[in-house]
Amino acid sequence: MALLYAFLVILAFIALFLYSIYIPLPDELDGRWRLQILEPILRLVHEYPARIIELINGPEARCRYSRWFFDLAKQPKCPKTITISTDDYDGVPVRVYIPQQADNKGAIVYIHGGGFAIMNTKAYDGVIFALMKRLKMPVISVEYRLAPKHKFPAAIDDCESAIVHLMEYKCKELNVDPSKVVVMGDSAGGNLSAVVAQRLKRRTDIKFQPKVCLTV
Repeated sequence: MALLYAFLVILAFIALFLYSIYIPLPDELDGRWRLQILEPILRLVHEYPARIIELINGPEARCRYSRWFFDLAKQPKCPKTITISTDDYDGVPVRVYIPQQADNKGAIVYIHGGGFAIMNTKAYDGVIFALMKRLKMPVISVEYRLAPKHKFPAAIDDCESAIVHLMEYKCKELNVDPSKVVVMGDSAGGNLSAVVAQRLKRRTDIKFQPKVCLTV
């Protein structure tokens, strides 16, 4: 009887715990049930420990933990049709992806996401490979400085400097038409792309005139 009572208490505790971490997702979401399982697992192994670390040691310690956690993810192998190199664009590190055979003279400047505080260019290899498979053009991924160590507007300044350097000095080297360079990003990178595009539009000291077309 005592064993049954203990079993029921444990079962009730598990049910209560699962209910407390359950967050419903929209029914129309693609792969909803898979995400419904993965999302609470990620919260348990990343989000909740990160919050505890932040409470004890502050936001920088939380960011270090998050960077370490996401660095554990295995990155896809670089396809043989793509060459990766690193460069320095006006003091800003960039990761340059060159296709074996480009279909046009365009290029993409990709600004990665991560809440302005985590992730890096290498973590986005898979995203870049998928883009290049479809578009077959060079991609320049910007390794901008991260918060909270580097305060606003460090990330914006880095992205802007890298883009200006590309447009004015590197397009010829990469065999890229400056009028066909697109700036894009996801999450925080999408925000940075929009802000940088508008800042460049207002500048009068650069040799090119960007066109701002925001697409979500």
